[in-house]
Amino acid sequence: MGIDGSAPPAARLEVLDRETVITTLASEADGHFDAVLRLKPGERELRVRVVGDPASASTPTSLTVSDDHGALLVPGLYENLHEGDIVLSRDPGSVQVPIYNPRYTHASLYLGPDPDGTPVILETVENEASASYGVIAAVPLEESLSWTCIEAGLYRLEGGFRPGERDRLLAWGRMVAKRQAPFWTVSNFGSFYRLWLMWDFEKDRPRNPLEFQSQIEALRTRMNASDSFDCVTLIWQAYQAGTEGRVDLVTPNDTTFAGVGHSMTPRFLARVKPVVIVPDTFAQNGKLALMAGR
Repeated sequence: MGIDGSAPPAARLEVLDRETVITTLASEADGHFDAVLRLKPGERELRVRVVGDPASASTPTSLTVSDDHGALLVPGLYENLHEGDIVLSRDPGSVQVPIYNPRYTHASLYLGPDPDGTPVILETVENEASASYGVIAAVPLEESLSWTCIEAGLYRLEGGFRPGERDRLLAWGRMVAKRQAPFWTVSNFGSFYRLWLMWDFEKDRPRNPLEFQSQIEALRTRMNASDSFDCVTLIWQAYQAGTEGRVDLVTPNDTTFAGVGHSMTPRFLARVKPVVIVPDTFAQNGKLALMAGR
């Protein structure tokens, strides 16, 4: 169950199920608050009020909780989500693992609750007929790719959002989900592999500089495309839109390469890192704080 709303700035709040306090939280400097609640199955009646001020209680919201969906495999991830947080997770079967052995292979964005209180995640959703293509969608938290991952991390913007930024970010994400923008995955790493093949590692330079630069520009165009995304360009562009360019989550790109990628030279990586962004880019650039996960 997701909740959000406005309260006095920097207030201490408590959430009640009828007369029982089930959790406490704090509103932000602008009065915004949100939380994800884990409720036991049954009839619930929720209110939010300022601690010590019974008269401030919100109008009760009644709901029926039918299923607790089981436990997340990563402790603390679920109950610490705030709107605009990024969830990074690792799928051991991802094509990224043998290429450079990343910490994370997938990125998603928490959009907050739907009108019925369902917490939703913005992410890439595979087409049933293809593991490579599908659409961008806002899916219930328990149906997200990170729900069953044994390795996941919840990341939050250092210093927080400025006034209006969170609202713009969430509106952009819901707009993209509503139009079901397509996503791409295999073509991204296929393009990266072509760059690898186009580089002479003995001489540490492109075999054909013009062709190499053409491929770099093609990846740059794909990275900035607004009609299709992968999981990383989706989050990057969401933050670009929400903060009007203030927060660039792909600079610097300090991703490290292991696996078969250990043979990549610093010169090669300096050429490709500006256009080959991956989930680890977010985890390693110092602009996000790890709030929960492993």
